[in-house]
Amino acid sequence: MRSQPSDRRSRALSLLGIYETVGGLVGIGLMGWLSVRHPEALPWGNLLIAASPFGLVLTAGLRLRQRYAGGWPLSLLAQLIQVCSWSGRRIVWKFCAGGYLYAVLTSKRPTLSAGVDATLLVGTRITDHVPTVGLNLVPVAVILFLFSCRRSARVSKLLDHSISTDRAQ
Repeated sequence: MRSQPSDRRSRALSLLGIYETVGGLVGIGLMGWLSVRHPEALPWGNLLIAASPFGLVLTAGLRLRQRYAGGWPLSLLAQLIQVCSWSGRRIVWKFCAGGYLYAVLTSKRPTLSAGVDATLLVGTRITDHVPTVGLNLVPVAVILFLFSCRRSARVSKLLDHSISTDRAQ
C-alpha cells in the first residue's frame, strides 16, 4: 500500500524536526563546552548570546516534530538565519546548526564546501582578513520545502472542506 503525499510530507516534516532538534542540542552542547574550556571564544564572552540561536533551532525542531503551533514559523526563522555568512574587515556573521553546502565568494576566488557543522561566529573585529560572502544552500532547500508543505497543506484543507461541503448537500 502506497502512502499518501500528505503522509510523506508529515514524515518529512517530522524528520526535519529531528534534524533541527539534534542541530540545536549539538550547538548548545558545544557552546557549553566552549564556555568552560575557552570562554574567550564565545561572542562577547556570553554563553546566553552564544547559545540562543541554537536554542531557537532546538525549539523550532521540537515544535515542528510534535506539531505544536508555531513550529513552522520558528523553523523558517531558524533556517533564514543560516542562509548567509559574511566576514569583512569589521563585521563577522556565520551560523550553522546542521548540514551545509556553502558557496563562498571572496575577492580571490569562489569556493564550494559541504559538511555538517555547529558554528556561531558573530562580532566585530578589525583585521586585514579577505572579505567573504557565503550562501548556505541547505537552509535554502529547507525553506523551499517548508513553503511547499505549507502550500500543499492549504490545498488539502481546501479540498477537504469542499468534499465535506459536497457531502453535506
